[in-house]
Amino acid sequence: MPLLIYVVLQSNPEHLVSNVQYILRFRNQEKLGGEAGYYLSSLMGAVQFIENMDRTSLTITDDEFEKNVEAAVSAIAEKHQAMSPTGSRPPQQIFNEKSSYAEARSSLDGASSSAPRRSSDQNEVDLTAPITGLLRTIQNPLTTIGRMFSDDGASSAPRPPPPPPIGRPLGFPESVPLSTDDQRDSGRRDSRYALPAEEAAARQASAEVAEAQRLHRAEHANVVETLAGMFPDLDKDIISDVVYQKEGRVGLAVDACLALSS
Repeated sequence: MPLLIYVVLQSNPEHLVSNVQYILRFRNQEKLGGEAGYYLSSLMGAVQFIENMDRTSLTITDDEFEKNVEAAVSAIAEKHQAMSPTGSRPPQQIFNEKSSYAEARSSLDGASSSAPRRSSDQNEVDLTAPITGLLRTIQNPLTTIGRMFSDDGASSAPRPPPPPPIGRPLGFPESVPLSTDDQRDSGRRDSRYALPAEEAAARQASAEVAEAQRLHRAEHANVVETLAGMFPDLDKDIISDVVYQKEGRVGLAVDACLALSS
C-alpha cells in the first residue's frame, strides 16, 4: 500500500477520482469481483489516504509545508492563466479598450445614419407631392361613375327573399312531444340495455372469484403434497388442517409438522 500511494503521488494522473467513481457506479458488478475488485479497492484506499492527508500526518516542518502549498497554488494559477484566452492582459485594460471601441462605433453609426435619413425624407416628400395630386384627379370621376351605377342597380334589381332559418328541415315541426306510452317503451329499452351490462359485470366478478379459489386450492394441494413427502408418518388430512391453520405459510407449517412428528 505505501508503494501504491507513492506511485499515485508521483504519476499524479488527471481525473483519477472521477474515473474510479465512474467504474464503481456504472461497471458491471460481476466484473468487479476477484482480482479486479481487489486492485480497484486498493487504488481507492490509496486515493482516500491521499485526500485525507493534512499537516499533522506529514513529517515536515510547518515552514516547508507552507512553502510547498504556496508553490502548488502558484503553479495551478499560472496554468489556468496560460490556458485562458485573454492571456496576461489585465482586466482593466481590456475593459478600457472595449469601452473606447464601443463609443467610437456608436458615434460613427450615428453620423452615418443621420445623413441618409435626412436625404431619404426629403426625396420622399418631393416624390409624394405630384403622385398625390394625380391620384385625386383620377379618383373623383371614378367615384361619381361608380355611384351612378350603384344607384341604378339598386333601383332595378329585385331584392332576394330572406333565407329560411337554419336548424330544422322545412315542413317539420320544431319538436314532437312524446306520449306516455312512448316514454314507457323508451324506459323499458334503457332498462333492458342496462340489465345485460350488470349481468355481464356480475358474471365476470364471479368468474374471477372462482378462478382465485381454484388457484388457492391448487396451491394448498401442492403444499400438502410437499409436506406429506417430507413427513410420511403424518396423515394428509392432519397436514391439510395444519396448512389451513397456518394460512398457507410453509415455514410455520413445517415447524408444526415437526412438532407433531416428534
